[in-house]
Amino acid sequence: MVNGKTGTRSIPLFDSVPYVKDYLDHEHPMSSNPNSPFISGETTRTIGKSILPFTIRKIYATEILSFIVR
Repeated sequence: MVNGKTGTRSIPLFDSVPYVKDYLDHEHPMSSNPNSPFISGETTRTIGKSILPFTIRKIYATEILSFIVR
């Protein structure tokens, strides 16, 4: 918890730590390489390479659109 001028609040990052750890331990395509990028490609051509900001925006927009359409 952080106490600031607008009151007490939690920092969302701390709530996500167990999920990030699980991702890194079990789902990350290169979990055995500590120097691999946090978010990397998963295809044979892009595995272990950083994803470009444009690609992240595209994935995010696709996910938001599929959520809204439901």
